[in-house]
Amino acid sequence: MDPVGYPSIALYTIILIGLPLAIIRPFYAFLMVIIISSGIDSTSLTYTRTQFLGPYFNANDACLLIALSAILSYCVILNNNIYIPSISKLMVAILLIGFVQSLLIYKGSTYKVFQAMRWAIGLPLYMIVSATIVKKPKELRLVLAAIIFGSVISALQHITFVKSLIEFSETTAGNIAYYRTNVFSSPGQWILISGILWLHRIRIGYRPLGVIVVILFSISVFLSQTRSVWISLIASLLVALPIYQDRNIRKNIILILLVGITIFFGVRGIINHILPEATIEEIIVQRFDPFREEDSPFESTFGRKLDFEIELKEWMKGTMIFGRGLSYFYSNEFKIYESLDVAWGHLGHVTVLAQLGVFGLIVYSILFPAIIIKSSIKLWKITTGDIKYLGLLAGVCMISSWICFFMSGSFLNQNVVLGIIFGTTYRQAMYLTRYPIHSTV
Repeated sequence: MDPVGYPSIALYTIILIGLPLAIIRPFYAFLMVIIISSGIDSTSLTYTRTQFLGPYFNANDACLLIALSAILSYCVILNNNIYIPSISKLMVAILLIGFVQSLLIYKGSTYKVFQAMRWAIGLPLYMIVSATIVKKPKELRLVLAAIIFGSVISALQHITFVKSLIEFSETTAGNIAYYRTNVFSSPGQWILISGILWLHRIRIGYRPLGVIVVILFSISVFLSQTRSVWISLIASLLVALPIYQDRNIRKNIILILLVGITIFFGVRGIINHILPEATIEEIIVQRFDPFREEDSPFESTFGRKLDFEIELKEWMKGTMIFGRGLSYFYSNEFKIYESLDVAWGHLGHVTVLAQLGVFGLIVYSILFPAIIIKSSIKLWKITTGDIKYLGLLAGVCMISSWICFFMSGSFLNQNVVLGIIFGTTYRQAMYLTRYPIHSTV
C-alpha cells in the first residue's frame, strides 16, 4: 500500500492561513500546528507536496515554518524573550556535527542528508517554540486541549480508515497485519496511558466522556498492529504506575478496575464490529506468531539482528565519539532490503549510536530522558490541575518512547507533539525551580 498525501491545495491552505496568523496571533498559529500534527498521520503530511518543490517541502515543513514564524513574531513583534532549554542546545549542536559529517561523507548536499537533518531537528526546535510561547495556565490548558482534540480526530480517522479498507477487501485474522497503520497511534497512545492514571481525578460528571476517549485511543492503538507499541504501552504503564501515584490511586483502585473492565468490553465490541471475521485474541496471536515460530524468524528478530550488525559496522566507520554522521546509510553487505537504505527505526538507541556516536547516545538516550523525567516528576509532586497532568503526560511520553526505542522508533524522527510536550514541561519545571513557592505560572 503506497503512501498517499493530500492535494497540493491543502498545503497552500495551511500556509495561507498559518503564516498570517503567526504574525497576528502567534499562539493561535501554534495551536493550529498542534492540531494538524496530532490529528493527521505524519505520512500523509510528508507526502503532501507541491509540484515545484517536490520532496524538498511538504506539509510537515509548512507546520514547522509556521511554528518558527510564530516564535519570531512572539519575540520580535510582541517583544517577548526567547527561551531555549539547555538540553535543546546540546541536541542541536550534536545534530549539526552529524550533519556536517554527512556533507563531507557524501561530498556535498544530497536529499538524504537534508531529509535526515529535517526529521531530527524538529524535536529540539519544537521544544524551543513551546518553551517560549506556552507560559500561562490558560495557554497550557489550550495546548493540552489541542493535543487531545487532534488525537481524537486521529483516532476517528484511523478507525474509519481501517473499516473502509476491510469493506473494500476481505480481511481476516490471517492477513490483518497487512493493514498496519501505526502512523495513527501517536500521540493517542500516550494520552491513553496517562488517562488511565488520571481518570479518577476527573469530576464524576465528565468521567463517561473520559472513558469514551480512552476507548477510542485503545482501539486506535490496537488497530495499529504494531507489536512494539503494544509492548511499550503495557510496560510503560507498569513503570509509570509506581512513579506517578498518590493516595487517591490507592483509594480508587476499585474504580480503576471497573473502568478498565468497561474499556476492555467497549474495545472488544467495537473491534468485533470492525473486524467481524476475526477476534481480538486471534489478531494478537497472529501478530506475535513470528516470535514463537522457529521457521519464520526473518519477519521479526532476524531483520532487527541484521539492522543491529549494520548499524554497529557503520558506527565503527566514523569516529566513535561523534558517529558516522546524520544521514541514511547505505550498505551492500546484507541483501535483505529492496533498496540499499538501512531501515532505520527498529533499534532507536543503536541508531543514535551509529549516527551520532557515544556523545549522541549519552545525550539522547540518557541525559535527555533523565532531564524530562525529573522535570515531569517535579510537576507531578508540586503542582495541581493542568500542570500536574502535564507532568504525568510528559513522564508517560518519555517512558513509553524510551522503551519503544529498544524495538522501533527513534528520537531522530519527526516527533512534533513530543517536542511540544517536553518543551512545555521543561519550562514549567524550570519556573518552579526559580520560584518554588508558586504551584502554577
